Amino acid sequence: MIKELFLIGIDIDTAAKLMTFLSIQENVKKINSLNSNQQIEFALGLLEILSKDIRNIINGQRGIEELQFVFEKLKELKLKTAKVIFDPTLARGLGYYTGTIIEVKVENFPSITGGGRYDDLTGKFGLKNVSGVGISFGADRIYDVLLDNNLYPEFKGDSTQVLFTRQSEEDETRFLPMLFELRDKGINAELYTEQAKWQKQVIIAEKKGIKFIVSANEKGETFVKDMDGGEKKPFSTVEELIAIIKK
Repeated sequence: MIKELFLIGIDIDTAAKLMTFLSIQENVKKINSLNSNQQIEFALGLLEILSKDIRNIINGQRGIEELQFVFEKLKELKLKTAKVIFDPTLARGLGYYTGTIIEVKVENFPSITGGGRYDDLTGKFGLKNVSGVGISFGADRIYDVLLDNNLYPEFKGDSTQVLFTRQSEEDETRFLPMLFELRDKGINAELYTEQAKWQKQVIIAEKKGIKFIVSANEKGETFVKDMDGGEKKPFSTVEELIAIIKK
C-alpha cells in the first residue's frame, strides 16, 4: 500500500505515518473485550507510539500531550462502567474545536453525544478569553436507547446532598475519587465548578439547599460540615465521610 500511496504523489515518510494510523485503528477495533482500565492503559500505549511518529509536528505533539493528560486522569479515577477508547480517526464536523473531541456510543447504536474542547469560542459573541468543553445530545437517539433497553428511571426528585469545595488546585485531585465513591453508594454529590473562596461556595450550597459541604485546609486535612448549623468534623477516609453523612 505504501508503494501505491507513493505513486499518487504522497512521499514515503507521510505514507509510513499513515500506515501507522491505519494499523492503530485496526487494533482499536479489537479491544472492546478489555475492561475500562485495560483500555486506558492500551490508549496510553498507543499515544506513546504516535508521539514518536509526530514528534516534529508542534500541534500534533501538543495534541498527544493533552490526550495523555486526559487518559492519566481517567486512570486515576478507576472507571467502573464506562469504556473510554482512543480513536485517532475520530473527527468532528465543526471547525472550532481546539483540543480533545469526544463521541459517546452505545452498543448497536450510532453516537448519541458528541463534542469537545474549544478555546475562545465565546469571543465570537463578545465574551473574550473564555475556554470550555461542550457537548450536544442526540435527544431522539437517547430516547431510542432508553426505550429499547427499558432504562427510563423513576424520578424521585433527589437533589445534591454533598458539595465538594475547590479552594486549591489540589482539591480537584483530592475530591474527585471521593465524589465517585459517594455516587456509587447512592449519595448525590458534586464538585464545585472552579477554584473559589470558601464563603462563596458556602453561599452557593445554601442557595441550592445542599446539606453537607466538604473542604480541606492547607495541610490537606479534610472536613465535612453539616449546613444545618453543625460544626466542621474531620475525616480521613471516604468511609468515615459516608458514615457522617448517613448518621
